[in-house]
Amino acid sequence: MSSSSESLASGSPASASTAPVRSATTQLPPVPGAVSVASLRPFGLGLPGAHPWRVLLDTALGLPGSLDAKTDILARGVCDRSGLGVAGLHDGLPGGLHIDPYRAERIRQHTQPALAPADLLDRDRLRGMSADTLARLGRVSKPYIHRPGDRGFEMVSWREALAAIAGAIPKPKGKRMAFLAGPDGLSIEAAYTFAKAARLLTSAHVDLDGTDNHDTVEAALDHSLGISRATASLDDLLAAQLVLVAGSHLAQADARAISVLLAAKRRGARIVVLNPIREPALSHVWTGNDLRAALFGARLTDDFVEVAVGGDTAFFAGVNKAILERDGQDAGFVQAHTSGIDTLRRTLADLSWDALAEQAGCPRRDMEWVAELAVRADRAVTMVGTGLSRGPAAASALGAIIDLHLLRGFFGTDGSGILPLVQSAGTLGARACGVHP
Repeated sequence: MSSSSESLASGSPASASTAPVRSATTQLPPVPGAVSVASLRPFGLGLPGAHPWRVLLDTALGLPGSLDAKTDILARGVCDRSGLGVAGLHDGLPGGLHIDPYRAERIRQHTQPALAPADLLDRDRLRGMSADTLARLGRVSKPYIHRPGDRGFEMVSWREALAAIAGAIPKPKGKRMAFLAGPDGLSIEAAYTFAKAARLLTSAHVDLDGTDNHDTVEAALDHSLGISRATASLDDLLAAQLVLVAGSHLAQADARAISVLLAAKRRGARIVVLNPIREPALSHVWTGNDLRAALFGARLTDDFVEVAVGGDTAFFAGVNKAILERDGQDAGFVQAHTSGIDTLRRTLADLSWDALAEQAGCPRRDMEWVAELAVRADRAVTMVGTGLSRGPAAASALGAIIDLHLLRGFFGTDGSGILPLVQSAGTLGARACGVHP
């Protein structure tokens, strides 16, 4: 199947900041989302999943120290997983409570007592432990060294540890050296120092062990728009009439994004999730910053489309094909700010609906329904998860999503754009500091 990602492009890089010219054709009103409770059981008692208020209580009880110390940790601690600027218990929304099971576990890890040196005396015993068991031994608060022939690890001073590291650096500097950082819990300051140390030692091999492929998203945006960054923010979700969530385990990725989506839904936004598997946590949401959702939960997803693995390109090509077949493009925006519409029209016309449905793994009516929602909306945001930005077909899938936004003029206004998601707070900061493949 030919990709539509090369067919339509922004007419100029500045068009993303230019107010779109809306076509004069009359359209039906947007299809709003519906807010309904997830369960009549208060606080989700007896149901799978973790309620944020229960997680908060369990976390507070599990933290060491006095009540004042626990309160200080919860109220001021930074969430080292979220890339959305979350600190303390506030998630940026009015009355927002930010606590999720992952953050609770990380708080426990960061505040647990230091491990006992006796636990490191037997290396074979440590090798037989699971990762969770090792993590529960405690924090590594002092440097330890294992020397050839020793049974276990010996605690040493920082001076001795740094001297051992310096002595192990190959000569000349930079030869046979590589630096690899993990994004979880990696602050910008640590990433900056890490990259500087690599360059001081003349090593050119500095890499980031990330779980996402942000390069693919940036390249696709730059190819079509001339702008290699997100064209929407979380604030745009609150103004959107339609939100598409593609390739993301959003409920596991970030609790704050769930809160923002619920707030957008209460303002009438319709939320469509596109994924190979249904994510139950997006159907039944329990949040701490919304009293109704805290008591009885909320059904966040209005429409779920089960797209086959690798079928995203075909699905969005089908959506674009349906938009053009019903003449639903924003003619004013397309004429003023894009080029290649005729090529795109011919490319999509040559694709049969049967082939698109087979490759997308969903029926034609699903693609036409999403096209109908897009045609009837004036403002839409697509949240692109890391599941969509991996693999050989990632670029074409992202190109088809960009084509959809260009066809409907979903750029340049509040409530519209493409929002790439990252799974770790340290990813973008580390890349900006030079920790990059």
